[in-house]
Amino acid sequence: MQTYIILMKMTEEGLKVGKDTPRWIKKVIENSKRLGECNLKGFYKVMGDYDFVSLIEVSDDKTALAFVMSLSSTGYVRTTSLKAYTLDQLDEALGKLS
Repeated sequence: MQTYIILMKMTEEGLKVGKDTPRWIKKVIENSKRLGECNLKGFYKVMGDYDFVSLIEVSDDKTALAFVMSLSSTGYVRTTSLKAYTLDQLDEALGKLS
């Protein structure tokens, strides 16, 4: 499984729906269950440069893309996706350098 961190910023349209935010987030979470091997590990409201962060584990990049597109298609957020690696994966990659 591959891990992705998805950073989200609200759009102007997203800010207009304010109190309705939990409803559309729950809908996105429910839809993620239909994407196959997409395990949503967490979806958080955060303070700072971003408004929300989610953590997903997926079987492949296409599934991650489908999740990100489901978020973007709401029109309420813009996303930045980060592929994340465990320390074991980092150690394995660094082992290939020698």
